[in-house]
Amino acid sequence: MRIQIALTSLNKSQSNDPQRVSILRKELGAIDKIRNDLVADASFLSNLDESITASKKELTVKEEELKSDFGLKLDQLLKELNLKLEGQYPILHTSFYRLNIDIPSNKVTIYFGPGVEKVGITKAIPDDVVNSLAKLNKNIIDRQFDEQEFMKTIFSAYQTYNLQNKKRIGDEAPLADIHKGVVFLVQTDNFRKNPTKNTLFEYTRAMFSYDLSRLKKRVFNNFELRLITATRADTRSSGEFFWIPTSGVGMQGETVARIKFSEVIK
Repeated sequence: MRIQIALTSLNKSQSNDPQRVSILRKELGAIDKIRNDLVADASFLSNLDESITASKKELTVKEEELKSDFGLKLDQLLKELNLKLEGQYPILHTSFYRLNIDIPSNKVTIYFGPGVEKVGITKAIPDDVVNSLAKLNKNIIDRQFDEQEFMKTIFSAYQTYNLQNKKRIGDEAPLADIHKGVVFLVQTDNFRKNPTKNTLFEYTRAMFSYDLSRLKKRVFNNFELRLITATRADTRSSGEFFWIPTSGVGMQGETVARIKFSEVIK
């Protein structure tokens, strides 16, 4: 009988708190679905209700303990990396990343920027979160960057877009299309000869956003790059705009949907 299985699980001792929380949520949910239709003697129902009440109280306490322990441990680990943890559960921030914490599901979803660009999912274990952030920093933040080469690539992608869409210098181009053009341009000869997933050079939206934030002069061959702020209509779809950091670290940034190059008048 399902109710007996649920009660056995609720009354079973667990030393692992995250596992215990998962079991409590699962079995309490199962009991809630059948409790009102359950036909049994009054003594059994009374004991069942007492068990439900005690288990719900235990779940609340353990979830709060896990949230507190998670935040304290994560803050300590990040301080060792000179990173500051901000925010309140279930949404925390550090560096350029937003962390959506889901203790009951044992899951942390990581975004580059304020919830725009999902870049990873890991278990709600502080060490795992820090390891994931370290890998993201290596792939996004710590890459070598040649500003002039990057500007050359963007300008080339912009020119290609204009040619394909009968546009000209000075016209606006969707940044999402420019990113696709840049991804194609940065591929190696190996990919062009054998275009497979294994030969693809990954250049993600988050990488592109961060590289745009690193630009200082934004000028190439006497043409200036201008970023066009996204409108409310642009932000209806996350694929249509990019979050560009505007500070050295943190959640300050701008949402950009289009770009254009304009000739510099001297």
